[in-house]
Amino acid sequence: MLHGPARRVIAHVLTGTGFGPRAQALAAVAALQDWKDCPQTLRNRLFDAVCALEPDQAPPAHHQVLQERLTGDPALLAAQLAPVAAACHHDPGASWACLAALVRLWSHSAEDERPALRALLVSGLSALEPRGGTSPAALVQLARTLPTEPGDAIDPAMDLLDLAGDPDILSAYRRVARHLQRSESMPRLVSLIGGLASQRLETATDRDGALWSVCVGAAACRLLAPALPGDLLATAAAQLALQYWWGARQGGETRPSERIAGSGDLAAAVAAGERALARRTARALAQDPARFWSTVWILLERAPLDDAAFILRLGPLLRAASLRAGGAICPDDAAAIAALLAAHSPCISPS
Repeated sequence: MLHGPARRVIAHVLTGTGFGPRAQALAAVAALQDWKDCPQTLRNRLFDAVCALEPDQAPPAHHQVLQERLTGDPALLAAQLAPVAAACHHDPGASWACLAALVRLWSHSAEDERPALRALLVSGLSALEPRGGTSPAALVQLARTLPTEPGDAIDPAMDLLDLAGDPDILSAYRRVARHLQRSESMPRLVSLIGGLASQRLETATDRDGALWSVCVGAAACRLLAPALPGDLLATAAAQLALQYWWGARQGGETRPSERIAGSGDLAAAVAAGERALARRTARALAQDPARFWSTVWILLERAPLDDAAFILRLGPLLRAASLRAGGAICPDDAAAIAALLAAHSPCISPS
């Protein structure tokens, strides 16, 4: 992340009383400024559009962590604030995404700005709306119901496919808990959970935004993983898994349209508002990152950037664009981006 854009962004974050979607989007557009394959005019438009949004608002929160010594090291900051993100459990995906956004900005902040930035994050996390979260205390209670003897090893990629069908939270937790014992596998587990949420969005409605939040939170936890103690990363994985389970049960199934099935044209799928087809096309196109991103940039250049909801959801898109070397993108991230664009297709000119 370039220092100049980061400094501008921090000034905008400090105008609010919380740390939420706008702060996440601000951190993302700051990181995008050194993404040379994105046209400069588009980078400038996105930056200005996010800066023009209303500041995040939240009532002041009082927490013991605010009395602790501040560090200039982003990794140490992540470790210090991760227990707060876990405890502010109402929307786990958003909690972890907010923490990751602050960590990315931290090394560009001035020493006298850091107490306020930390306080804004704690206030923002405390004000999150409930969206399928599970508290660390509730996880402990669920863990007490587990068998004392470990079961046979099961591949989480196969086992978690059935998570959405578990009838209650206890059954869901028991399935997830089978995979929480090996700290070295936690980043993969988090990625699997984010992938499940992304895939679910292809065939289900997301009435409360929980599935989208899981996608965002999983991406954030991949960024935070090197700095988090194993037990906290396991807590994050469990929270995201149960948020996915909750979100999958809230949304109804949808039938993918076949109006332009098989075209393989991402721009056409987006312009037609065909979310399921756009996601499938994007997954395939992720194998050709240059072509994928050039299509995304063209679509965004056609979009009027005056829809606040659209702009705020661009955060995950921009984060994916700026985190991976050489523009590489995983299929799940590509599918999430395509779904966002297709959902806002009325805003995007077809040509």
